Amino acid sequence: SVGARNLSMYGGPHEAMPNLARLAAEQGVIFENVYAHAPSSPKGLVALAAGVYPRVDWKLISRDNPEFDVPLLPQVLGEHGYRSAYLHSGYWSWKNRDRFLRDRGVDRVIDTDTLADSEKVFSWGVSDDALFDAALDFIEEDSERPFHLFMWTIETHHPYIADDASPRFDVDDEEWARYLSAIHGADRRIARLVEQLQARGLADDTIIAVTGDHGEAFGQHGQRVHSFGVYDENVHVPLVLISPRFAATDTPRRISGVAQQIDVAPTLVSLAGIAPPPAWQGHDWSATLTGRAGAVVPDRRAYFYSTGNEVLLGVRDGRYKYHFYVSSGYEELFDLERDPDELHSVAGEHAELCRQERARVAGLVQHQRNYLRHHGAR
Repeated sequence: SVGARNLSMYGGPHEAMPNLARLAAEQGVIFENVYAHAPSSPKGLVALAAGVYPRVDWKLISRDNPEFDVPLLPQVLGEHGYRSAYLHSGYWSWKNRDRFLRDRGVDRVIDTDTLADSEKVFSWGVSDDALFDAALDFIEEDSERPFHLFMWTIETHHPYIADDASPRFDVDDEEWARYLSAIHGADRRIARLVEQLQARGLADDTIIAVTGDHGEAFGQHGQRVHSFGVYDENVHVPLVLISPRFAATDTPRRISGVAQQIDVAPTLVSLAGIAPPPAWQGHDWSATLTGRAGAVVPDRRAYFYSTGNEVLLGVRDGRYKYHFYVSSGYEELFDLERDPDELHSVAGEHAELCRQERARVAGLVQHQRNYLRHHGAR
């Protein structure tokens, strides 16, 4: 539940992740404009692990489409000798995600029910410390084979668990202050993971991708938590890649092009020297990251949607961000260069652009229905 705007790297007023900011400056790449496709964890899992847009309705591929036949990231990597563990300090069983993963090539599916010697910190799960401990244990089990870890923290989820080691942030919203402290705790654990990889001599051959499944709202548009909107606080997420290979001076430190969650999987497998499967829908950014000749930042769009209260469809297209409320037909258009907080819709001033964007989001809905039917998700 970590939105980009809560981090100083993305213009946030508070330094909630100082270690990640330092690592990004030393050996990282920051994607400035990455969007989650839905403010929903199960939909984020499909986007990140399968490289495909999640369903544009109330159904979930993990729960409702066991016949879905697109290969997941662990399957693709497994064919090249990687062992995989998907770790969560919450419950993978929520929305059938555990079975979805086990049926698709994940060697170890680890969560609150299987984390050893862990006490629940709240109803959603156990301390994220247990998650990182289990990840290091998995690495130690077989030092001869490469590994793929997918680590899903829980303490930044509502009601936001902040331990005593994290600072208290001076903001006028108690929940937001606790949330920032919880993010700081995640940052501390990421730094420890990097230190342990360095101590084991593994850091030079490891790429760490830090991102969010969705953002979190604290009243910016009259809503809280995350499920009910597609404003930037709901769907604009961080993506920071960390690796010594990015310390080279010719590596871009920031990428401003618009990107999406579905881009993560193809980019990571390509950086590992593996061709992304043709069925994946995301863009491979590895040429931009490695500075290969002819690589340019593509002119791309990001699509997102919410089914929290009603169906909302949206697209980020360059400087503009468009929202369409399906039930009412109401639409919003924001010029993010002039209005980054999305406070003043300019839809009335750009009727033709709104028509084009409305056609684009409608086209995505139909395209994705056809795509999913083709791949067994009906």
